[in-house]
Amino acid sequence: MGGQAGIRGYVYQGIVAIIKALGKNGWNKISVEYNSPLDKVDIALLDDDVIIEAIQVKSSINLFSRENIIKWIEDLLADVPASQYELILLGTPDENANIFINSVGQYYKGENTQKMKNSLNGYEAILDTNKIMIRSLPFDQDILLAQVRDMLNEYIDKKGFAVKQSVLARLAEMILGADLLLATAGQSISREHYDKRIFDWLNLSCGQQLKNDNQFSSIEAVFYSKGKFLNKIKPLGIIDLQGYIQLKQNNDRKAKTVIDEMIQIDVNAQDQPIIINGEEYINVKDPMPQSKTEAQEYVVDSKLKENIITYVNVLFGICLDESFFDFGSLKKKKGLNGIDVLVGTDKQKRKERLMWDLIKRISEALEYENYISAFQDIKILPVVLRNNGRINDKKIMLTLKIPAKSVSFLDLNMVVNTLCSQFEMAKELNDDNITELIWTPTEDENIGWEGNGGFYSMIDAKRYFNSQSLAIEKEKMLEELKHQIEYEKIYDANDNVIIKWEMDGLRPEEALMLSKYLVFKDIKENTVIDYSIMSQEASGKIEGKLFVD
Repeated sequence: MGGQAGIRGYVYQGIVAIIKALGKNGWNKISVEYNSPLDKVDIALLDDDVIIEAIQVKSSINLFSRENIIKWIEDLLADVPASQYELILLGTPDENANIFINSVGQYYKGENTQKMKNSLNGYEAILDTNKIMIRSLPFDQDILLAQVRDMLNEYIDKKGFAVKQSVLARLAEMILGADLLLATAGQSISREHYDKRIFDWLNLSCGQQLKNDNQFSSIEAVFYSKGKFLNKIKPLGIIDLQGYIQLKQNNDRKAKTVIDEMIQIDVNAQDQPIIINGEEYINVKDPMPQSKTEAQEYVVDSKLKENIITYVNVLFGICLDESFFDFGSLKKKKGLNGIDVLVGTDKQKRKERLMWDLIKRISEALEYENYISAFQDIKILPVVLRNNGRINDKKIMLTLKIPAKSVSFLDLNMVVNTLCSQFEMAKELNDDNITELIWTPTEDENIGWEGNGGFYSMIDAKRYFNSQSLAIEKEKMLEELKHQIEYEKIYDANDNVIIKWEMDGLRPEEALMLSKYLVFKDIKENTVIDYSIMSQEASGKIEGKLFVD
């Protein structure tokens, strides 16, 4: 190719060479279409009038031969003295030319192969006395322009700035146009002016709001587990969730406290007077001394006793024996309203009340076990957004792309039917807010949680007016599960599941858990999740990957 396309081609390569050189010292002026004695230098980097690097660009639709390359280098060396020479080929070298180009590079790296020796064939002497570089690229303007953009991006990044690809494209075209004019006029431009021109035009392209890296947010998506931020994780189970762990630990602690106190009580000790405001008060062993009903020995039902011993061992890891149910001389008798009244010391009565507290703790522990059994083998991914930049960011949109063949999702109706097989069971789960307590992400010193948003439930009114309806309790449970763990999913043309999340804001160095966990019935090992993030203060779309073990 020749003419205007040829000029554009070598100017493209000239821009790349110049931008690369901007990171080096030793020169202060650039000349495009340099006026040399033999007219072989297309671009020159100069230190005042001394040529530091002489560049020639050749383009052709025909194959370049080894002989062509050697002739052009000889002409360039004969034209001007320079510290370094570069020959840029826009087109396709033939096989021998390719071997020669590679051999030049290998020689300077100190490599020594027979193929290299055969190709150079005595040319080593030229390479020893002159620093020569040869580069070959397809003569495709899109490829050349992309190279200019990449080199600009690298240079601007080293200067501490970040810009969008669209801005880089405009900047590359502006530099190309200016350098074409420079080539036509045969003029030179100072290094300082060339560098200043890049950033002046860059600032103009950014609407006079050019920002360095410190003025952009830098957000990433990561997993968070056991106090660590990770880009690769083995999915969690429901028993790994902090909500469940804290709920269970709290109930276990209360149960063990009750058991310890019951064991410590001396049921045979006599009551001591309690002094209040100087007055002594003594426990009334029999609150109904005039009752004709005779008090009976207090005995714990054998089946109840057996269940307590079994569940305390299974749920809390504590072994009890018969002595645990020793209440001393405690008795009971029927009161006027038919309710049992205890007759005994304060400590005997206290131990009896604690036993029922323990039964409540057992009941709650069984409730938790029943709840998590409906979610056996599910897979949970705890995703966090973290701002590694130095400015506040707003209007953040996270998009996750997951191969549909790698995942399956829960049937929440089936879960509800499992959990709510009986009215009392369903009502207790709803009244105790178990779903909210378990599924709400937990904050710690490393992460926060933006919240899941409140919602008003019309079903609560239905529960009030239909207080014995299992169907309404199921409806309530389904509503709560959807609010806590369901998210909108769409499928793209490539059979990927697309999930989007919005976050209002993220401060510097802040990490926030998504409003909901990512919950799957199953997700295959080695699944790769692609993500992208758009936000108000990012330099462009941020992309990354998350990996599932």
